Amino acid sequence: MNNKESLIAALYQADSLHNPSEIFKMFPEREIFALAGTILNDPEEGHLVGPTLIDAVRIGFDSLQQRDQIFNLLIFILKNPSLDSLIYRVTQRTILIHSGKWSSTEVRIFHTTFENNYLEELKSGDAYTAELSLEGNVLLSIYRKDDGLFQRSIGLLLTDPPPFIFDDRGGVDHLSVKYVKLLGHCFDYQPENPSIGKKFKAMLSEVENNPSVQSEVLYSIGICYLYDAFQANDIHSLHESLDQARRSFDEVQETEENRTDAALFDAIVNCYLSLLKPNDLNINFEQVTAYVRKAQQLLFDRLSGLPDDLPVIYSQAEFEIVRLASYLEQWVTQISEFPNQNPQLSLQVLARTYAAIRETDITSGLAYSALETSEIYVMLPYTASQFIRSKELVNQLQFMLSDESWKENATPLEFEFYSLVYDELSRHPFPKEEAATQLEQIRVAAEKEKPELAQSIKKWQERGLEKTGILENVIWEQLEQDGVIDVQTTSVQAIIKKLLPNLIDTLGKDYPHFREIRLALASIAHYFMWLYNTNATKSEKFLFQKPKGLGKDAKEQDLQNHFYQFTKHMPGIKCRLEESDAVPGRTDIMLSVQKTDFPIEVKKEEHDFSETNIHESYLAQAQTYATATAQVGFLFVLEVTVKELGMPLKDKTDYCHVDKITVPGTETPNCVCVFIFPGNRVSPSAHSWRK
Repeated sequence: MNNKESLIAALYQADSLHNPSEIFKMFPEREIFALAGTILNDPEEGHLVGPTLIDAVRIGFDSLQQRDQIFNLLIFILKNPSLDSLIYRVTQRTILIHSGKWSSTEVRIFHTTFENNYLEELKSGDAYTAELSLEGNVLLSIYRKDDGLFQRSIGLLLTDPPPFIFDDRGGVDHLSVKYVKLLGHCFDYQPENPSIGKKFKAMLSEVENNPSVQSEVLYSIGICYLYDAFQANDIHSLHESLDQARRSFDEVQETEENRTDAALFDAIVNCYLSLLKPNDLNINFEQVTAYVRKAQQLLFDRLSGLPDDLPVIYSQAEFEIVRLASYLEQWVTQISEFPNQNPQLSLQVLARTYAAIRETDITSGLAYSALETSEIYVMLPYTASQFIRSKELVNQLQFMLSDESWKENATPLEFEFYSLVYDELSRHPFPKEEAATQLEQIRVAAEKEKPELAQSIKKWQERGLEKTGILENVIWEQLEQDGVIDVQTTSVQAIIKKLLPNLIDTLGKDYPHFREIRLALASIAHYFMWLYNTNATKSEKFLFQKPKGLGKDAKEQDLQNHFYQFTKHMPGIKCRLEESDAVPGRTDIMLSVQKTDFPIEVKKEEHDFSETNIHESYLAQAQTYATATAQVGFLFVLEVTVKELGMPLKDKTDYCHVDKITVPGTETPNCVCVFIFPGNRVSPSAHSWRK
């Protein structure tokens, strides 16, 4: 058997082991690359082992030494697309997955070759290779964030579209659909480019007889209207743009069945529109709730459709989807308990959910590179107009200033500052000179009481902004520092990133339920942060001191019932109380996530909630239910220790940890995720400067 035959046999063996990169342990790199061209050109074996060879390069890329040979091999395949379509596809994926590791010269060569292949295959009629080439050209420019290459890709899309083919047998024009999708991703990446939006609208008349392409064009037009909404300068423009987006998403569903992406954004936009009617102050609570339930169901349907190759440790899309579902649940509760406040939804929550879903689409199949780099490919969260930004601030300030618990514990300076900003931004401004004088008085007073506020005011004054601009920037900085703006983002992420690696280290990367654990952790972390930042509404009074709360009289049952009410409407999650049959002993709550059960025990601690005491006092019982399901359980501890006025709560991540239980007869310890809920509080600590 000669070297070529030996390498082909090794490729078959590596493929059967589902580990292509093993060939680099069997043969020297130099020998593999020397034989690669001959093997790929082999008429009998090339198309069979070629994909395995390129997969081996993709997987072992970072450990390989001969980078020039890797480039030569991949460009050889690109310049010979007729070798085999599967080999071409694996090559395209390899180039994109490692897009950040090529030299600028190599990237330009790849980009140009993809472009030439696309144009050539348009003529020859190989639609699949044309699709792969166009995708490679466009995504390579986006992943590299190379504006020059990106503009070339835009030019290619606008000047050389594929012919829109109508198939009266109901077939899908995959190349044209991919073309429209890529235009949409380009719009997400550079929404200020007017040519793309115009192209979508111009295409509508061209694709009337092509339903698959027409629905994608309508979907992209809906996306354009979402961006218009974030650029709105008044409530009427905001409402009109969101309504136009809703209509486009409706049309998508009428044109094509099972467009869950359009149905999802349609449902979410309806939630916002229900509270944005400019001339209607009456809230139809039943209608709003129906929109929320539909949106939540579609969000969790979307979770099940995410690719299986998402990173084990963290998935931004999963996080944002659970985040929005939890946020909508809190919002419905707020509407029911504070109907006179006319509470508004945060548009930034919509924007971040949209971005996470769209970025999952653009990096589908490339999760191990693109999704882990924190690169931004969707700009919607960063395009808000001054009006939208002011609206976000007004909504938050409205809730704060109407909260009696917050007002009781706010300093006079704090209340004066937030009231000034609220009056200014809600179109009830003070006269210009009076507002400037008042702001300067606040700055002087803050030099002693809150120096960072004084520094922030001075910084924006020195930049020469008008009073509204000064107040907007100062208030945004202060609310971010005080944990008020978007507290459900960084804090929840911090909790997940603290707990999940510990679970992975203990359970091993082959543990089969990490997706379910991620969703359970995200849901519980959102719930924890809701209670951590709660404003003492009726349903959360058990967390606060008497006379308005229950103080030390709060019971385990209060927390247990509250969590059940929070989760009972959440699709994709089932919560059962007082479970007694599924596991040895009785657990307080059984949380089921995508058919995987996680038992939850609820305890009350009056004296010591240190990790040592929690372990010694409660985890012996936790062991009885953690062993019976997925090796993971949760322990909720309602701590009601004495808290003094002016003493802040600990940092959010200090209230959660992973404990381990060694079970006789098992190789891997069982894990219990402990969440300690601070009760018997003086006041909500997230807002006040009296920390």
